[in-house]
Amino acid sequence: MTRMVTYAAKTPSDENFPVARFLDSSLRRRVLTFYHYVRKADDIADNPVLSTKDKIAKLMALEDNLPREVKAPQDQAHARTMMKAFLQDARGTHIETFDNLIRYCTYSAVPVGHFLLDIHEESYHDRRPADALCCAHQILNHVQDIRHDILVLQRVYMPATWLREAGLNPADLSGSLESSRMQSVLERCLQQVESLLEIASFLPASIRNRRLRYQASVALGMAEILLRRLQKVSPRLKMNQGKLSLFTVLSACLLAFFPNRSARKVLQERLLQTGSSFRFVIRLLPSRKRDLMTIFYLFCRAVDDCADSDQPRAYRQAELDDWGHFLCNPGNFPCPDPVLAIPLAESLLRGDLPRHELQAVLAGCCMDLDPAFYPPPDQASLDHYCQCVAGAVGRVILFILGMGNTPLVRSFADQAGRALQYTNILRDLDEDTSRGRFYLPSSLLDAAREQPDPVAFSRQAFAHATEQQFDRAGEALEKLPWTTRIRMWPALLMLATYWGLFCHITGRVHPSRFARIKGILAGCFR
Repeated sequence: MTRMVTYAAKTPSDENFPVARFLDSSLRRRVLTFYHYVRKADDIADNPVLSTKDKIAKLMALEDNLPREVKAPQDQAHARTMMKAFLQDARGTHIETFDNLIRYCTYSAVPVGHFLLDIHEESYHDRRPADALCCAHQILNHVQDIRHDILVLQRVYMPATWLREAGLNPADLSGSLESSRMQSVLERCLQQVESLLEIASFLPASIRNRRLRYQASVALGMAEILLRRLQKVSPRLKMNQGKLSLFTVLSACLLAFFPNRSARKVLQERLLQTGSSFRFVIRLLPSRKRDLMTIFYLFCRAVDDCADSDQPRAYRQAELDDWGHFLCNPGNFPCPDPVLAIPLAESLLRGDLPRHELQAVLAGCCMDLDPAFYPPPDQASLDHYCQCVAGAVGRVILFILGMGNTPLVRSFADQAGRALQYTNILRDLDEDTSRGRFYLPSSLLDAAREQPDPVAFSRQAFAHATEQQFDRAGEALEKLPWTTRIRMWPALLMLATYWGLFCHITGRVHPSRFARIKGILAGCFR
């Protein structure tokens, strides 16, 4: 009984997230009333003394007698949604897979986030960051309370499939709570929490209300701190982690003054994980241009990886179609990549990224899935393909750098993009051929059939065509004013990197790093 009373006495200050501490005073009472109602229902479901029948009866009675302050239709809807989780707890919760755990969290935690967003009139199409933050807090709570849940309430919130894979029996875990096998399951849960917090990191920047934005930042910071703490300790200590210390709460409050910190960190980490040589160029840019370039590069990488993945063609085409719907209406269609959802949508809606150029990139990736494109394309089809997947990329890069949209700038972007794409084709010639993709123009292949060594001739002829594309890019660059060429040094650095790659592929003398830097400072790339 003492355990039950202590558990029921939990207050907002005992939570590992701010309940209403930073919200506007006019809304604080409404939020606290909702919190106390939900807490009362949770205490009934978690009461180890009551029988299942008594719990269900009390929960149903509570649902039928909502407090006056919870009579608003939207508040009532969120309360009834959460009641499904409490009734599930009362009847006995079984979590078979991690998807089941997330589905449980959509009843037990997600409505809280939606409630706060609704009462602040925050209406945006994609609430995945808010949902991710609520789910992350719920799973962290399950990890902390696993001993109490199993020994007192006979509930297991860890996925049963994970427990069995670790060699544990989900029906009898009382003697395995502090084992290395349980440690592996808990670590697996915490890895999922880390992924959820990556998505949640974009929530604060998407909230208009200043106080709610700050509260969301604090909740995010507290979850990140708690996650790091739980990742470092043993199962016994994980289960003994209780209320966060005052120092921890103050740390989260201070970090919340920088709401974009976590989001920028997530984007930069994903950029580093790509292993692209362009990541070094992007990191040299000023913060705003760096963020836009990172978002754009990750978009290009996402759609390109989708087109090149080993999934069935119909699956890849469906995902690319979703990208197309999102680009057409970023304010009302969910982004296929939850991490890019908020930053990419906001960049498109603000006009920081030209939507039609991103659509051109996507159209080029869709051509990769079109069987009619192979084999092989004629020169006009290849030029159109390069215009989409590379020329559009060059135009967006120069747009981000503030080069404008003049005919000379567009001409250089198109020629430079074509030179880069030709280099990619030359580099990946063997791999693409093994996958049934033929990017060499049909006229070149027709000429190769008449040669003693068609493969060597094709490679040499396309290398010559690639060099011509670099020549044309250099000619287009020379037509630009010197001051403009100096300002577009990131684009020149990318082009110089590919010129070095071309030289390496063809066995030419590779320009030294000093020579490349000297050329870029002079407004050229070779």
